[in-house]
Amino acid sequence: MCSLALISAVVADTKIAPPITNMVKINSGEFRPLFAKKDEPAIKFVEFSLDKTAVTNVQYLSFVRTHPNFSRTAILSLYADENYLAHWQRNSDGEYLPQPESFSAPVVHVSWFAAQAYCRAHGQHLPSTAQWEWAAQASPEKADARRDPTYTQQLVEWYAAPTPEHLANVGGGLANYYGIYDLHELIWEWTGDFNSVLSSGESTTDNQFFCGAGAAGSADPSDYATFMRYAIRAS
Repeated sequence: MCSLALISAVVADTKIAPPITNMVKINSGEFRPLFAKKDEPAIKFVEFSLDKTAVTNVQYLSFVRTHPNFSRTAILSLYADENYLAHWQRNSDGEYLPQPESFSAPVVHVSWFAAQAYCRAHGQHLPSTAQWEWAAQASPEKADARRDPTYTQQLVEWYAAPTPEHLANVGGGLANYYGIYDLHELIWEWTGDFNSVLSSGESTTDNQFFCGAGAAGSADPSDYATFMRYAIRAS
C-alpha cells in the first residue's frame, strides 16, 4: 500500500483486470503514537491520500516486467533474501509468475527495498508508520475505533489465527470509515519508517524493561493489537 499519488497498473497479456486502485483522502488531525512520552507533542497531519487496496500480485508483476532488476532471478541480495516472491512459480521461459487464481490477492514476500521501488515507480512512497496507524485506527463505522472493545478484540483474534494457505483477494472485506480495505486482517504491510521505534532490554538492568512494564508508558496500555503491530515491525 502506497501513499500520495494514483497507481495505474496493467498487465497486457492477461484477461483478468487489475482491481480498482484509486486512492482515498485521509483527514488531517493529530495523532499520538503508542510509545509517545506524556510531554511529547502529538503528530499533526495534513490531509494525505492512501491506496484503497493493497498491491496485488498482478500489479506487482506489471512492475517487475518494466523493472526487470526487481525480478526474482535478478534482484540483488542487498535488496532481498531468498524468500523474495517465493510464492510465484517459474514457467518454461524462466520467468517467475503468480498463479492465475492469486492475481487479485495481495503480493507478499516482498522486501522493504522492493516495496519502496514499486511506490517510486508510480510517483508514490510508502506511508509512514504514523500515517498508517492514523488511517488504520478507523473501523467501518468510526474514524477512531481504538476504544471500541468489539473492534479491538476482532483485530487481536486475527493476530492469533494461523496464516491461511491461500490469501483472499484484496477488497473482499468491509471498507473502513475512509473507504480503505484490508488495513487489518489480511497481510502485514511495510511502512516507510518501520524501524523508527527501537526498544531493547538486553543491555540494561532497568526493571521497567521487564514483565511488560514498558507498556505503562504507552499512550494506551490496553491497545494490545497495536502492541502486536509494533512487535511485528521490530522483528
